[in-house]
Amino acid sequence: MYIPKLRESPEKARITHFKAAVAKYLALRGITKESLISSLHMSRTSFWEKMNNPDSFRVGELRQLYSLLDFSEDDKNILL
Repeated sequence: MYIPKLRESPEKARITHFKAAVAKYLALRGITKESLISSLHMSRTSFWEKMNNPDSFRVGELRQLYSLLDFSEDDKNILL
């Protein structure tokens, strides 16, 4: 029995792209997730909740995240 794969919703795709961008910049910059979390001054739980729901990041937190990881202008627009 063939069951077609459901298309990912635009919101789910945006979250997946955001997570992938963070992972990419962590690897490019040689920064560990733990040091990023520490630099953002948040708990691991808060960080992972925000990664799973990026809209819950405060503007200041996103700016700090983008600055710490030196996001490109294109990747900064993922959440817009």
